Amino acid sequence: PNPLVSPYLAPNLDIFPPVYLNAGAEDALLPQTLKMTQKFADAGVSTTLSVVPDVDHEFLQLDPKLPDVAAEWERMLRWLAAHTGAKGVDAALAGLPSAAT
Repeated sequence: PNPLVSPYLAPNLDIFPPVYLNAGAEDALLPQTLKMTQKFADAGVSTTLSVVPDVDHEFLQLDPKLPDVAAEWERMLRWLAAHTGAKGVDAALAGLPSAAT
């Protein structure tokens, strides 16, 4: 097993910056996402997990007009802005359909 192939095996996860992980509830890789979330948390890394109901692994490639897809893009972009100071998040969100519509 090589940590370059599987970050789950990395001995130094504690050096990671805050992490945002997401998965669909129907994602075949959800168990691995949950395990990786726990590994980061156990290493003391600020970790956010978002599990989106009723979607699979590639749901972010679906039409952003779909409410669950739009909502996750908004969560990710707002998290990114909050944790990195990234600019332009509001402009990026303006280009996405509202999750409320």
